Amino acid sequence: MGNISRFIDSTLLKAGAKNKDIEKLCEEALVSGFKAVIVNPYYVEMAYHILKKSATKVGSVIGFPLGGSLTSAKSYESLKVLEKGASEIDMVINLGALKSAEWNIVSRDISEIKNIMKNYKKDNDLILKVIIEISFLTQKEIEKICDIALGLNVDFVKTSTGFLGKGPTVKDVKMLNKLLRREVKIKASGGIKTLKKAQSMLNAGAERIGTSSARKIYKEWKESN
Repeated sequence: MGNISRFIDSTLLKAGAKNKDIEKLCEEALVSGFKAVIVNPYYVEMAYHILKKSATKVGSVIGFPLGGSLTSAKSYESLKVLEKGASEIDMVINLGALKSAEWNIVSRDISEIKNIMKNYKKDNDLILKVIIEISFLTQKEIEKICDIALGLNVDFVKTSTGFLGKGPTVKDVKMLNKLLRREVKIKASGGIKTLKKAQSMLNAGAERIGTSSARKIYKEWKESN
């Protein structure tokens, strides 16, 4: 598996996060070599300026955490965070539309953001992760959203926001791995606070771990190697 840090998105999305908290998050990412930091849109520009000369990417959340924003609002916010320096977007799908089986709306919501990212720069390496809030979904709903993700060629399906419901289980990640056929990657997020939990998600098929306990997990990994 190698260095755990290359699988970790170090996350700080608390409403009361201050400038100094974001600075600390980014400084820890520089030291530990995390794959990305994920911050609220307001803090993207700050994070980008700290990390722009490093290999750590800056990501932001869109439609977070409920997913019920208008597609036009998600599109506008996506464009703005790209302009501020984000290269990864974690967007919450329209959960209400999904639960209402309005699959065309769910698909269009994702497609709009995908197209904005595709057209933002030529030859870019921007990454789109769609958050499905897996603990709220039925088996059939999970299968359907995975079909949509495959059809739209998104980069990742992300299990959870970490703000609602339960985080993913190993069984959840294995199921997604099977449904997505390794054509779309998996980001496991929500309640992952220990090295043991992170490794169990990676062993089940996840390729990214979203966590607000990145420093703790990395410290555990270093002490065990």
